[in-house]
Amino acid sequence: TIYPEVGDFKRLFEGAFFEGKTVSFIEHNDVLFRSVPSETEVKKACAQYFEANYSVDYIEKIQKMIASFLTKGKSITFADFQDIIQDALESLKSEAPAVFHVLDFEVTTGKDKKAKASVTVQLRDAEHTASGEGVGPVDAVISALRKACSEQIDFSLSNYKVDIRDQGTD
Repeated sequence: TIYPEVGDFKRLFEGAFFEGKTVSFIEHNDVLFRSVPSETEVKKACAQYFEANYSVDYIEKIQKMIASFLTKGKSITFADFQDIIQDALESLKSEAPAVFHVLDFEVTTGKDKKAKASVTVQLRDAEHTASGEGVGPVDAVISALRKACSEQIDFSLSNYKVDIRDQGTD
């Protein structure tokens, strides 16, 4: 999403958001990174696979997102790298301080069991923890979030979408 702000468009344009290949012929499951790459390696991969030369800010953001992804124990495939780049480029720099941040979450579910979730969030300067149940994992997380933030934020989930890239267990 590009908001109708000249500054936002200019930042994306100057950060090379609109340059590079739109089509790459590579196997989506090919592993690109098994460990955290250097900024130089990230820049080289962006150039090699997408013919893009992104700004230092975006390269740093992409590298941090890769590092975060790797902490979950999964290697970075081409498809993962593509999604990470897209997420990094689409997220605009926030000029307002963050009011809400999910610090941690845990979800358990089973074939014939109600899904359960617990969340820890930071809301303004306070940390809140709560648990909830639901008909599925998303419903359980939303229930837990509602409890954690009930006194300060009133919200509902109007729609959501889950995309699965791989055919594997990851």
